[in-house]
Amino acid sequence: MTSQQLLEQAVEHHRAGRLDQAQSIYHHLLSLNPTDANALNLLGVLAGQQGRAAEAIELFRKAIAANPLGEIYVNLSNALRTAGRDEEAIEACHAAIRLRPSDARAYHALGLALDKRGQTEDAIAAQHQALAINPRFAPAHDALCSILIREGRFLEVADACRRLLAIEPALAPLHAQLGAALNKAGDHAGALAALSRALELQPDWPQALGNLADVLNHLARFHEAADTARRAIALDPSSAEAYPFLGYALEHLGQLSAAADAYRAAIRLNPRDNGSRGNLAGALLETMRFDEAIATYRQALGQNPKAHRLHSDMLLALNYSPTIDDASLFEEHKAWAKVHAPTLADHEPQEQLNLPLRVGYISPDLRAHPVSHFVAPLLSGYDRTNVHPIIYCDVEAPDEVTARLRQFVPADDWREVARMTDDDLDRLIRLDCIDILVDLAGHTGRNRLMVFARRPAAIQVTYLGYPNTTGLPREIMAYRITDAHCDPAAMTESLHTEELVRLPDCFICYQPPQNSPNVSPVPSAATGRITFGSFNAMPKISERVIELWARILRQIPHSRLVLKNRSLHDPDNQRSLREMFACRGIAEDRLVLLSTVASLSAHLERYSEIDVALDPFPYHGTTTTCEALWMGVPVVTLAGNTHRSRVGVSLLSNVGLQDLIANTPQQYEQLAIELARDIPRLTRIRSELRARMRGSPLTDSERFIRNLEAQYARMISAKRSDEGMRTIS
Repeated sequence: MTSQQLLEQAVEHHRAGRLDQAQSIYHHLLSLNPTDANALNLLGVLAGQQGRAAEAIELFRKAIAANPLGEIYVNLSNALRTAGRDEEAIEACHAAIRLRPSDARAYHALGLALDKRGQTEDAIAAQHQALAINPRFAPAHDALCSILIREGRFLEVADACRRLLAIEPALAPLHAQLGAALNKAGDHAGALAALSRALELQPDWPQALGNLADVLNHLARFHEAADTARRAIALDPSSAEAYPFLGYALEHLGQLSAAADAYRAAIRLNPRDNGSRGNLAGALLETMRFDEAIATYRQALGQNPKAHRLHSDMLLALNYSPTIDDASLFEEHKAWAKVHAPTLADHEPQEQLNLPLRVGYISPDLRAHPVSHFVAPLLSGYDRTNVHPIIYCDVEAPDEVTARLRQFVPADDWREVARMTDDDLDRLIRLDCIDILVDLAGHTGRNRLMVFARRPAAIQVTYLGYPNTTGLPREIMAYRITDAHCDPAAMTESLHTEELVRLPDCFICYQPPQNSPNVSPVPSAATGRITFGSFNAMPKISERVIELWARILRQIPHSRLVLKNRSLHDPDNQRSLREMFACRGIAEDRLVLLSTVASLSAHLERYSEIDVALDPFPYHGTTTTCEALWMGVPVVTLAGNTHRSRVGVSLLSNVGLQDLIANTPQQYEQLAIELARDIPRLTRIRSELRARMRGSPLTDSERFIRNLEAQYARMISAKRSDEGMRTIS
């Protein structure tokens, strides 16, 4: 048998995985000819495959000495890269390219070495060059997309996929990769089309079905998402990928218990899945399992202490607790900042102070969200010689509310930033020369507190969306906007890292919905029975709240309680609530449990059934209280010691209903009972309340903006006079 035949036989063994036979023949060839470059090269490849990089490097160098071929330089480069000798690996690639300028493998290897050395842009260029030489070269495509995905450049991934699809249009994995990239880039319609095509080519593909379920969730097509995720699970029950998407869909369909089961399944299959663990904690919170929810958050943070948004979710949850003391809650917020935002010394703020002041607002809630009812006054009405607002809209899925709010702002002053990284948004804010940057989210979902930690603006403020401190050092977050009702002087300063800025009237300005239903007559006048109600979120309704509400119901014979929130779509939630009231003497027929309705108008119409609204505690309602008052329904509230438990105090004080503010649970009970027994008083309040709101500071946007402008001016004055630590009140 000739040497060539022996070589071919060895290569056949090598490709078939019969490595011992291949190695034996290579050594035999070298015994016949110690400078056989082919045998040296292939023996080096085999050594590299078996993890013997140093031996592979030596063999490749001997092969090059015998015959300096470009392909051997490429193999040498790969071995050097594996050994951590990146500079030599790059030199080997350049040698290969000099010998064979049209070798796609050489550019691919160069890209891998450059990427390992941290030269990202050069690595991307090298992979592009490999694909320019051979557009079908899959390793270069995969390496390019891997870098781009890591860098968050999903549209470029999509472009790479489209280029290859133009040549290979029937590759299902490529359509799936395109769909995944478009989904990450926020083009959910494009992702839907790409994944649908992938599934046409390969119908029973669990991973593609799971990704499709994710896309359908983004498109709010939750029934279809749940069905698609179930199909993926049926095809591969052992795969953890589809369970989180099923859980998310079920959660948004109001099936909270089933959603929790799906998240548990995901965690069981992948114990490192902290996303599902965080979602499970949220579902538990919505089913009144508070202690279990907090324990789940802490488990997740134990696995990933750097998960800043998950940590924020836990802080928000802790605000619902009726048992945590204020000092402990404050320490929890400071702990968040200590872990996630120790960047004060690394980022210098923008120090330019302009006239008019450039005030930037960042919010993920410029959409159908409770916060949106208080945003419109922030977007318009300014004296443009004093304040020029810039809006950073961080909304992932803009809706009709987004479009309406956008009309208040010139196009040049509205920035869509949902797809931006924190670093990119930091750079944009600096380019915009923002003087005062205002956070409207606090520790609520999709917050950008990590942008504030980078200090892109000279003065940074938190406001509106969260009823507590951010915990960030005052050098980062200088101020928190509130009022003297929510944060009375000398009461809550010690529970904030920020300096408190108190607006003269109310900390918010409510914009009543257009085309609101008319105020109805007092319902008890027609029904003969008093109806109490609360449309607040489920986590606010603790056992302590239920205990007090049950006492009120027992004092008013035949009265009933209407509760309405999205979590009450879940049958298990309804069952739990009925049981909790039943054990306190309240029969099932005295509870009316409602879920969400189709429109805001229909939601407001439900207040026509309510005589007296009951505010939960310690976390008061904000939007719900404003809506009740707007619909003529008086609200009884229990004043606490911090902002979260004093919002009702501010709202009622600003519409002249201070007599409905209780200072003890006993007084709360008595106020509700007295109000329920006084139908003439209920009738008078109902007939006057909307007009009273229209004439109050609570809805006076011009007065609100002037007050806010004055505080912004004082912040700037304090900055310019180097007195930023003095109290503004």
